[in-house]
Amino acid sequence: TWRNVLDRDQHVYDVTADPRDRNVLYACGFESSAWRSADRGEHWTRIPGFNFKWGHRVIPDPSDSRMVYITTFGGSVWHGRWDGQDAPVDITTPALEPGYRQ
Repeated sequence: TWRNVLDRDQHVYDVTADPRDRNVLYACGFESSAWRSADRGEHWTRIPGFNFKWGHRVIPDPSDSRMVYITTFGGSVWHGRWDGQDAPVDITTPALEPGYRQ
C-alpha cells in the first residue's frame, strides 16, 4: 500500500531502486528536491547540494555506490555524492555557456 511519507508540499516525479541494494530507493521531484531511503521507503533523507528546479530521475552511479546522477526537466545532468560530502556538479549545462572549454 502507498502512504505519504514526505511533507504534503513535496511532489515526487520518479522513484528509482538501487540495483546493488534492494533496500535503497531514490526519489526525485520538484522544488530542487531529491531523497534517498535506505530502508525501502520507511524513512527518507533529502540529498543535499543539488541545485536544480525540476528533478526528473535519480540514477545510481554504476561505478561508485556513493554517487548518483540526477537528470532534470531543464536538460541538466548533475553528478555527486548522495551524502553531501562533496559538492555535486552540473555536467551538461556548462557546455552551453559562451566561451566554455573542456
